[in-house]
Amino acid sequence: MITQPPINELALLSDRNTCAALDKQGTIHWYCPNRFDSEAILSSLIDSQQGGFWQITILNSQYKNRFYTDRSSVLQTVFTTPAGDIEICDFMPMETTDSGILRSFSEVPTQLVSKLKIAGNYGLEQEKAVQINSFTVYFESTRQYLYCSSPVKIIAADTVAFTLDKGATGWAYLTKTHLNRADFDVAQRLNNTLNEWRKTAAHFKYEGLFKDDVISSIRAIQQVSCGVTGGVLAAATMALPEVIGGGRNYDYRYVWVRDAALITGALSVLDVDGKMEFKFLDFLDKAMHHQQEQCIYPLYTIDRKTIKQLQKLPLAGYKNSQPVQTGNVASNQLQLDAAANVLISCKVIYDKYQEYPHWETVKRVANYICQNWEKPDNGIWEEGAELHYTSGKVFCAIGLEMIAAYNQNPQEAAYWLEIAKTIRKYVHKN
Repeated sequence: MITQPPINELALLSDRNTCAALDKQGTIHWYCPNRFDSEAILSSLIDSQQGGFWQITILNSQYKNRFYTDRSSVLQTVFTTPAGDIEICDFMPMETTDSGILRSFSEVPTQLVSKLKIAGNYGLEQEKAVQINSFTVYFESTRQYLYCSSPVKIIAADTVAFTLDKGATGWAYLTKTHLNRADFDVAQRLNNTLNEWRKTAAHFKYEGLFKDDVISSIRAIQQVSCGVTGGVLAAATMALPEVIGGGRNYDYRYVWVRDAALITGALSVLDVDGKMEFKFLDFLDKAMHHQQEQCIYPLYTIDRKTIKQLQKLPLAGYKNSQPVQTGNVASNQLQLDAAANVLISCKVIYDKYQEYPHWETVKRVANYICQNWEKPDNGIWEEGAELHYTSGKVFCAIGLEMIAAYNQNPQEAAYWLEIAKTIRKYVHKN
């Protein structure tokens, strides 16, 4: 059984399509291949017994430190031993036709043992490892390959292990792609990945107070942003408890409109290259046109679809926090402040660039607020009870006031301002 780490000790690897989470000891506890919200095949984070993991054990070692290379998602973890230090370089390759998790090991001053257990569907499906050759194993159910620089052995139906002896260097790559191991070039994939992250990071520049913290925050946002659609996820994982042992353990691997709007507005104060803020409006425009039942939903998947179901999984949970849930039914809620924050974010973007992309979409959101502000909603905290939450009403008034200035139709602009005035009177009265 794997020990679940404190949540604040987790670090992310990302290729901006999906991500993995690992602790300070180098154990990967979470990984969803293909996309952020797909089924995890490494999930000891939410079930330490059933979930898969990728563990590193170094004889007589202690954790020393870890850091990301430049502004990338390439993570270096350093361990110290009586005989010297060892560095593990973990990353998810980019700018290549294959994808997965690549782990590279510097010369080891003492023995290193790596153990990988694959368990599909968050640990609920049985896996079978098949030996392809001395250096390659195939996991049948999840269709994953493990390629290694040193011999790898099957030690259980779903678990494999390899060893690096003193003085050796090495690497291991978990991927769904069938590769020619003899032609595998770790250095090239690392360089390609660093180059891609340099281009990604270059979109946002900052010089000022708390620079390191700001740069780290930008990296974190980019790690959970979809490189294809531009959607920014609320979280990289699912079912982690708000309170240890509590029941509020939700799946946040989705794009919350409120969160994305606030993030976009905050990033706008930076020196932004390429009008990256427009990606938020691009995402929202396509999401709203994709779903016609309702003007705007509180959240979407990374490919702009709505989520209609919540599924409880028979898993132990993080530190036995139950239920373990995937999916999210908050998309069925009315959250007035989420729609209003779209208008506020657009005001910031429009002010900055003096350009007005997706105005028709923004106008739809404003009119949607005008038609629905009097209704009780679920509020910023997505409460089960629909009530007249003050914050939602106030955000609606502010959003309408801010965006009205950009409406070239004076009658419609006046209508928005009149509704905002009515909302303010309602709040004052009640």
